[in-house]
Amino acid sequence: MVERHPHKVMVVGSTPTGPTMKQKEIDWNKMSELGLIRRINTEILHKLGLAMSRNPDTGISEKVLVSDDGEWEYAEKKDVVTDEEIRKILKDQGFY
Repeated sequence: MVERHPHKVMVVGSTPTGPTMKQKEIDWNKMSELGLIRRINTEILHKLGLAMSRNPDTGISEKVLVSDDGEWEYAEKKDVVTDEEIRKILKDQGFY
């Protein structure tokens, strides 16, 4: 279930609970390594004049950038990592 609030979206009931379950986490550096920030930006945000950013020193994304002219474009074109490749990497690294 998704609850909407004025400035945030909370997904309710999606986190494992119980004394023995620990939620696995991936920081934004790992998301970048997997090619997911590029995909999120190019497939969703850039069309809206937005771009996700992160601090590579901390692995934290504190903000989304807004383009002055409403467009974002990567200087270099790279192949996009497929869903299957991402799932394999995550499985190989023990995430699931």
